[in-house]
Amino acid sequence: MIRGASVREVLLPLARALAEERRAWLRYDDAGGVRTDREVEVLGLAWRGGPWHAAAFCHRRDAFRLFRVDRVVQARVMRKGAGPALAPPGFDARFFATTGFLEPGRGPPVLATVRLRRPLSRLATALFPSALYEWTSKQVVLCHLRATDLFQLASLVVSLGGGAEIYHPESARLLASAVRRPAG
Repeated sequence: MIRGASVREVLLPLARALAEERRAWLRYDDAGGVRTDREVEVLGLAWRGGPWHAAAFCHRRDAFRLFRVDRVVQARVMRKGAGPALAPPGFDARFFATTGFLEPGRGPPVLATVRLRRPLSRLATALFPSALYEWTSKQVVLCHLRATDLFQLASLVVSLGGGAEIYHPESARLLASAVRRPAG
């Protein structure tokens, strides 16, 4: 869980900055608990079976960095636009975003569909950059993507909270329901 902030308060501004090609400001607690303010250009977002990660160019360090979103205390989209591509050579935002739920050697990929409602629907390209998008209304988008690990995909969708749900296949929808239900 994100310290002192919800997923909507932290992940969504980072996704918005990515989708709108703007810089983001964030207040970040590193692994040692040191708090710093950063100005970053978000290059990709990925679910890693627990915390979300943001791949970003950090202007404070003048270097590419990975930020654990659960260590971000506060985030906001800045007015400044993102500059020219500052990703390291070979960085692929689509690959980065899918490695949590689409892994080689884990069996044949399954076509899965995630339904996003506003405000998440406006951020579909940042949250699922490898998907094919089907807008069913101004409020709702279906994200069609391949997955080999439906549990990880279900966990990712649950982490987004309200406004995100597995639409297909039913087995992934049932996994998401099980993840949402607290053990008891």
